[in-house]
Amino acid sequence: MENIYSAVESNIIGTLNILEAIKTHKKRGLIITIGGIDWLNPYAITKLAVEKFSLMYAIEYDLDIKVVRGLNTYGPRQKYEPVRKAVPFFTINALKNKPLEIYGNGRQTLDLVYVGDLVQVMLKTMEFKGKIYHIIEAGTGVKTTVNKLAKMIIQLSHSRSRLTYSPMRRGEPDHSTTIGDINTLKEIEYIPSTSLKNGLQKTIEWYQKHYPL
Repeated sequence: MENIYSAVESNIIGTLNILEAIKTHKKRGLIITIGGIDWLNPYAITKLAVEKFSLMYAIEYDLDIKVVRGLNTYGPRQKYEPVRKAVPFFTINALKNKPLEIYGNGRQTLDLVYVGDLVQVMLKTMEFKGKIYHIIEAGTGVKTTVNKLAKMIIQLSHSRSRLTYSPMRRGEPDHSTTIGDINTLKEIEYIPSTSLKNGLQKTIEWYQKHYPL
């Protein structure tokens, strides 16, 4: 909440600069946004504006600009700090047998998409010959609660960690639901297919090998 102007400058103004360059030089563009855009925090609000501006430029100026909304992406190499992401945070703490802190009651739902699947969505979107004037939602269409995610990571990492609960963070709804609409992927003919179990196993193995524990 303390970095409102910074978020506006980086996300909105930065994207407008890119969109203007695409318009001026008649290039194609691929804009990446995030899930959870209904949250009332500067990052989510500015990313929603990025989607709207991108579609506006595509339609009003007849440009080939496609927008991919990456849902709850996870996988190897995702940073543990400074921004807290569920999978790396839970994984590192589980491998250390430390408590897994959950905001709220843990019933919030996520659409967890493995990074390799997101890459394929991006590649196939860039390769698609034609214009797409809607958001391409890079998700699985499968809901997973935060509680279930934490418990799966504990089980797969053979951890002795336990779950703890803290008040919800500012700007995040108590019962948020993020779910991808796989119908938005029909043009590129690709739906993320890596199962959550397999994706988490690959992710946990990477942290075990590459992250100081």
